[in-house]
Amino acid sequence: MLNIDGRDKRPIYQQIIDKVVLLVGTGVWEEGEKLPSIRSLAQDLGVNANTVARAYTELEYRGIIVTVPKSGTFVAKVDLATEVEADARKEIENVFNKYISLGISKEKLEGISMEVLKHA
Repeated sequence: MLNIDGRDKRPIYQQIIDKVVLLVGTGVWEEGEKLPSIRSLAQDLGVNANTVARAYTELEYRGIIVTVPKSGTFVAKVDLATEVEADARKEIENVFNKYISLGISKEKLEGISMEVLKHA
């Protein structure tokens, strides 16, 4: 269920964070569900355990997961609507900034955005 994309330019820990947020936000992973251990997930993904630990630390800081000593890591009780909206805002802002820096006007981007939204 969790995977990383070697072609993705985002750091691996960020890909893990984003995937967990998506799985929790869409209800695939529910409150109280146990997550894989750091070592187990690192082995499954073929990455360093420190990378997974960094992602888990950030997720715990955001309140998305909770670690219970000697029991494991679990999905916390959280409403991710705000988190998902913030991620969407950041992604859209990055796209707009990229194309503005390439010379496309804000007005043209607005038109393209409205057209894309009609077909979404």
